Amino acid sequence: MKRKRVPPNMAAQVLLTFGSDCWLDMPGCTHRGTETMDHVKPYSLHGPTVPSNLRPACKHCNSLRADRVVSGFGAQVTAVIGPPCVGKTAYVRDHMAPGDIVVDPSRLAVACVDDGSEAHALADVLWGSAYRRVSRMVTARHVWLVRALPASRNSPNMLAEWIALNYDVVVLDADDQLLRGRMARCRRGRDDVELLKRWRRLGITQAKVDGMIQARRAQLSRLRLIDGPSSPPSVSARPRW
Repeated sequence: MKRKRVPPNMAAQVLLTFGSDCWLDMPGCTHRGTETMDHVKPYSLHGPTVPSNLRPACKHCNSLRADRVVSGFGAQVTAVIGPPCVGKTAYVRDHMAPGDIVVDPSRLAVACVDDGSEAHALADVLWGSAYRRVSRMVTARHVWLVRALPASRNSPNMLAEWIALNYDVVVLDADDQLLRGRMARCRRGRDDVELLKRWRRLGITQAKVDGMIQARRAQLSRLRLIDGPSSPPSVSARPRW
């Protein structure tokens, strides 16, 4: 869908209210918020062109975000990440509620014809397609995204993108000896061993992620999109469009 042109006087009002920094602050952000006006609820998803639904954004972030919806303004998204065999699928099963949507490559792989490397490769493709779909949801559903590494070929810093979009992120981890023992019992191959090594190189911890989320929610609070930095968007905090 073609972008909606924002009237200059309306853009000036948004800049006066929220400043000229880019509201998205995604990986590679140039912080030149005067370049574009971004619709909080995407225009392609029927977001209105009114000041309460507009924020300043650089061209890079506006393009990178595309029409993904900020968590809490449509679906509430929780990403669960961690190395192979750490128990991500079990964690979601224990915490999900009836009606929740789960995008889990392990469950997708089981649904494929075999459980070999081809099935896991296909599951990764299916995961990407499912993620693109649920990231555009404007209905109030809880979505669980399960993934080992918060990165892909097209999104090398997916974790930072998720945090910019206000996703909750749960980090699961365990001792390497325990994980390798589980891999051996489950007859996991060399790919999962390499995946574990890549996970360790990232150095992701729950404490680091929580700090990033807290900082991002402080930004969203200053932008009048959530009530406070400790909470995801509530119904009362959402702009009335």
